[in-house]
Amino acid sequence: MNKFIKKAFTLIELLVVIAIIGILSGLIVVSMGGVTQKANIAKAQVFSNSLKNSLMLNLVSEWKFDQINIPEVNQTPDSWGNINTGTLVGATHLPVLKNESDCIRGKCLQFDGTEDYINCGSNISLNNTDKVTLEIWAKYIGNHNTADNHDQFFIVREGAYRGAYLFGFYDNHITLYGSHDGTVWTWIATNSKTYGSSGDTNWHHFVGTIDKDSGAKIYVDGVLAGKDSDTGTIKSEPSAILYIGKRNIQYFEGYLDEVRIYKDVVSISQIRNNFYSGLNSLLINGGITQEDYLSRLNNYASNN
Repeated sequence: MNKFIKKAFTLIELLVVIAIIGILSGLIVVSMGGVTQKANIAKAQVFSNSLKNSLMLNLVSEWKFDQINIPEVNQTPDSWGNINTGTLVGATHLPVLKNESDCIRGKCLQFDGTEDYINCGSNISLNNTDKVTLEIWAKYIGNHNTADNHDQFFIVREGAYRGAYLFGFYDNHITLYGSHDGTVWTWIATNSKTYGSSGDTNWHHFVGTIDKDSGAKIYVDGVLAGKDSDTGTIKSEPSAILYIGKRNIQYFEGYLDEVRIYKDVVSISQIRNNFYSGLNSLLINGGITQEDYLSRLNNYASNN
């Protein structure tokens, strides 16, 4: 009898152990899944930073929009040496510094579409005539259909009439203009996707490149979205001012973050990894859901 009872208890103990192992295994799988995801995100961010470091000789300026009133009141620093410090401008109000949960990485700036913008000066380092790459994360929430906001550009550098380049929205589509002589827009690269109140109001990664030997290209979320094959030297405009969020009386309405200008054409692999790194940051900050994250990755994968 005692022998039978001992076997019975042994069997029960074995079943309990099996159940415990099953529960622990499930917890380990879930835990490891989270660790793997975090590891992949961290790896992508490190890789993106290493790409930026590898391009340090070609990176002209970077505005992270993490700080205002630095180095002076109503200024935001050029993190790549403060050569081209951005000055916040507005007749009655300035761009607003937003919290991390609203932004790509760190903080960002919100523009209201009526008067506020950033003036980054006219330092000679911005006068690139052979090659240039313009990179920005933007979330447009305005209305293209109003008279003053029909066109809204992210990055503009032009002189008295037409200057080196314009990059942003034209007729609801992302467009890159470039000029050889400052009087005619020679490069006109655009894509057909609609953004803004009548379409897409999500964060997107926009990159525009101009190469005097191969023309202009636009990338949206790591995917080639438009191009122009015209060639020639970019117009030299030594006194032209670089604006972020403004052209003439047209002002950007929405959020801008992580603005970079390179004096070279950034490779597609570098563009894609910068997009991937920013998308991971959005997920971590709660700026997009996991479903949106996977949808964006699937769209990216299907187009590459």
